[in-house]
Amino acid sequence: MVRIELEIPEDERERFARQAEREGKTLDAWLISVARQHSAPKPKEGKPFQSREEIWAYFHQISGQDGPEREPDWEEHLRNMDESIRQGLPDV
Repeated sequence: MVRIELEIPEDERERFARQAEREGKTLDAWLISVARQHSAPKPKEGKPFQSREEIWAYFHQISGQDGPEREPDWEEHLRNMDESIRQGLPDV
């Protein structure tokens, strides 16, 4: 285990600590979780997987990482998709 010292403005530290508490984590566990989400390996941009083996290798590589704190609500997801379809493309 490695110890890291961070300089964080006090107001942000308090905000981060409150969020960690809401998620039932310590501040250090929460910071590690956020860092993992931002450093997760990404699929090769612009280049599709070339084989099933590449796909499975990618999923095995990311399988140990923290995921969302709760399972998405499928009905909520469907409502959001429906609303997006009804709104259409934004005026650009």
